Amino acid sequence: MNKTLSIVLIIWMVLSITENVLNLKRMKLYEERQEELDAKDEELSKRLRVYERVSDPKTVQFYVTELNKIVDNMHRLGKIIDSGEEIGTSLSRIEKDYTISLDKVNSIYEIIDSVKDRQLLDLTQTENKISEVWESIGKIEKLIDKSEAGIISNRDAIKKEISKVNQTLNTIKKSKIGGKIFGD
Repeated sequence: MNKTLSIVLIIWMVLSITENVLNLKRMKLYEERQEELDAKDEELSKRLRVYERVSDPKTVQFYVTELNKIVDNMHRLGKIIDSGEEIGTSLSRIEKDYTISLDKVNSIYEIIDSVKDRQLLDLTQTENKISEVWESIGKIEKLIDKSEAGIISNRDAIKKEISKVNQTLNTIKKSKIGGKIFGD
C-alpha cells in the first residue's frame, strides 16, 4: 500500500507540475495577445480622436474659412496681375520689410558675437582660476604631508619619552624610598 500511495503521489505531482507549466504557457500567450490587443485598441483610439476632431463642426468651419481666405487671396492675386500697379507697391513694401529685418538680424548677430566673446573671456578667466586653485591645493597637500610626517615623528619621540618616564617611575616605586612615598 505504501508503494501504491507513493506512485499515486508521484503521478499526482507530475500531473500537477505539468498542469502548472501548461497554465504558465497559457498565461504567457494570453498576456502577449492582451498586449497586442491593447496596442490595436490604442491605435484605433488615436484614429477615432483624429476623426472626431476632423468631423467637429468648428473644425469644418475653420477649414471652410481658410479655403475662403485662399480663394480671396487668389482673386486679389488675379487683380494684381491684371492691374500690375500693386506689384510695385507690394515689392517696395516687401523690400522695406526685408531691409528692416536684415538690420535686426545683423544687430542680433553683433549682440551674439559680443556675448560669445564675453563668455569666452569669462571661461578663460574661470579656467585660470581653477588651475590656480589646483596649484594651491597641491601646495597645501605637500604641506599637510610634511606636517603629518613631523607629527608622526614627534608622536613617536613623545611615546619614547613617556615610556622612559614610566620606567623611571616604576624603578622609583620598586626602590625602598619609592615604596614609602607611594605607599606600597
